[in-house]
Amino acid sequence: MNKLSPFLHIVSYSCNKNKQYMWWKKRHNQKEQPRRMPGATRLFQLVLTAQRKWAAWMGSKASRWSRRQTKLYLAIFCAVIGGTCVHILIQAFSGQPSIRVSTHDKISILPMGQAMQRVEFTELEAARISGFIRYLDSLQTTPTGMQMYLELARNRPGLIDSLQTIRQFLKP
Repeated sequence: MNKLSPFLHIVSYSCNKNKQYMWWKKRHNQKEQPRRMPGATRLFQLVLTAQRKWAAWMGSKASRWSRRQTKLYLAIFCAVIGGTCVHILIQAFSGQPSIRVSTHDKISILPMGQAMQRVEFTELEAARISGFIRYLDSLQTTPTGMQMYLELARNRPGLIDSLQTIRQFLKP
């Protein structure tokens, strides 16, 4: 017995060493966990807390009911929910919308002269607009800038014309 004791100690040490290596290797081969969003996690916890409180409150109320009352309330609940579902399905397939939708044919646009008479810019707004106009003018000096300018004009129709009108209004 005494002769095997050191041998068993060496074998158990080597097995533990291999296990540690295997666990270490397994730990590093696992995929990285996705980052959690603390705000969403907190919101989820609040929702779960509210659900637990609601369930506890409902459980305390329902525990006082007799078996007959429980069946009656369940039947009433199922009838109300089922009736609501049937009502929604009938409305969906009847073709008569229950929601009134208002449509507009045209947007009323003021003539340019009348609109500009009422517009007043603060100094900060005027400086920002002037800076943006200068930036657009500087884009036209290089080929890549010209491409950006044309893309902006194509994606935002009317922007350049509006800026030209505002430029005339800003001139002293």
